[in-house]
Amino acid sequence: MSAIFAHEVRNPINNISTGVQLVASRLGADHPLHESLDRVRKECIRLDQLMKDVLFFARPLELKMEALDLAQVMDRLLLRWKPRLDQAGVRIHTDYAPDTPLALADPRTFEQAAVNIIANAVQAMAEGGTLSITLAPEETQQGPMVSVKIADTGPGIPQDLVDRIFDPFFTTKKDGTGLGLAITRRIMSAHKGRIDIDSYPDAGTVFTLRIPAAEPAD
Repeated sequence: MSAIFAHEVRNPINNISTGVQLVASRLGADHPLHESLDRVRKECIRLDQLMKDVLFFARPLELKMEALDLAQVMDRLLLRWKPRLDQAGVRIHTDYAPDTPLALADPRTFEQAAVNIIANAVQAMAEGGTLSITLAPEETQQGPMVSVKIADTGPGIPQDLVDRIFDPFFTTKKDGTGLGLAITRRIMSAHKGRIDIDSYPDAGTVFTLRIPAAEPAD
């Protein structure tokens, strides 16, 4: 029902957004209503993102697992995000352990999980900062894993909120949907991995994604 509802709502939202943009372009930037129309357009974008997240959250995950070099995956994501990071004044630091094994992961959903965390990190560093990506092998009770740490130098997350940030629809952001981190945790669970968080007041936040390592080739 959630998926059907989200799908049906997206079409009128897109039609409203298109109509608002058309009216705004004809009135011009100096028109008194331009600012109001722009707010409506931004709300349409936020609602559309919410519907996308609801659709993703409601549907069963279909994973196509393969052996992935996560260093290549993260470098590709960071290259894609570089213009936005530069604009936000965010520097990039990477540290990939040379003995990191390939990970057994679905490329599409793992990228979405990483992007959700990167987006949160950028929003947390409103005045700029450093985004650090670390890859390393890790031995766990579940077997060998690949550890992906994504750290920011933002203000950190209050301790009383840390336990709630993975709850669906919980958000402290004005424009947030509250589903990004819930989706990320769901993706990690589907990979038989996990996500952990360490947050430090006035120092930053570290999200750690742990993905099972791929079996070595014979």
